[in-house]
Amino acid sequence: MNGVLGMRYFITLHTGLDPNQVTAEQFTLPASQKSLITSVLSAGTFFGALIAGDLADYIGRRWTVISGCAIFIVGNILQTASSDGLGLVSLLRFETRIWLADFRLLLVD
Repeated sequence: MNGVLGMRYFITLHTGLDPNQVTAEQFTLPASQKSLITSVLSAGTFFGALIAGDLADYIGRRWTVISGCAIFIVGNILQTASSDGLGLVSLLRFETRIWLADFRLLLVD
């Protein structure tokens, strides 16, 4: 994610800054936005770990993993295609991390 946070296109898309009109030090995401994008991963992992076992008991491990894969793929596609701001990117990162935590818990033998 660190490489994406430093990309000119990403910064321009989410801040509206023009790299030709500001200095290199000013052309960056604010620290609060960077921390939001990275911290939702931990929150998603926490909640994913809480729901993984109960969901697997309810619908079965196989269907939990299959549905999780589908939701994970759709979430990553939407995250990549999003251009509406950091709120949507953060929400989708949270969502995909929930399913990633499910995979880690359910696929352990």
